[in-house]
Amino acid sequence: MKWIAAVALAATALTAWAQPAPELPGFTRPRELGPEPRPAPAYPAPAPAPARAALSIDYAQHPQGATLVAVRAPDGTPCRIADERGLVAEGGAPLTVRAHPGALYRVEILPPGRPPLTGEVAASAGQVATTWAAVPLLPAPPPPVAGPAPMDPDAFDGLLQSLGRGPEVRQLERVRAAARRNYFLVNQVLDLLDAFTFGSSKLRVLELTRDRILDREHERRILERFSFPPERERARQLLARG
Repeated sequence: MKWIAAVALAATALTAWAQPAPELPGFTRPRELGPEPRPAPAYPAPAPAPARAALSIDYAQHPQGATLVAVRAPDGTPCRIADERGLVAEGGAPLTVRAHPGALYRVEILPPGRPPLTGEVAASAGQVATTWAAVPLLPAPPPPVAGPAPMDPDAFDGLLQSLGRGPEVRQLERVRAAARRNYFLVNQVLDLLDAFTFGSSKLRVLELTRDRILDREHERRILERFSFPPERERARQLLARG
């Protein structure tokens, strides 16, 4: 019987040993570590796309075997051709020069209002090396809009002649009509003032033309046409509000 009890005790101990140990508070069983991850393969960075040349070059056999460098661009576009010694030719396109075989030439196309297009071309014996813009030449921006111009001299002379005829009220109406459509220089305003005798009429002319004076830096000369202090002060006020 003793051996049976010993066998039972051994079986109990073996069962207890096979069971996992209880987790302790605050203890985390470590995770089993697998194999180290393999690093991602390093691929070379893609090569940048080659920049597009500003000028293209073509070579063609010359019928008489001459060696030439030519520039092709819209007619009249300013161009320059230079070698290592300096400027060889300058002018409007198309431009062609005789070249030394094997020599290197610098070509410039200068479209108005746009950045210049430059490149180098090697002259080849018996051939024409023609360069042209590889990118489209955009049209030049429109010229700035010109400011207002003073009244045409011939038309102004006609206005002055008309002021010597008819009642003064009608003459002032002619000045009003001209001021609606034209601008004036100070000299023209002075001529208009001289066409009238009375100070009140001169002030009316100034009132009609003050906003149409172009060279306002000279308008102080207008005050000299008013001899009486009250009229001169009124003229100063009109110009200050003009």
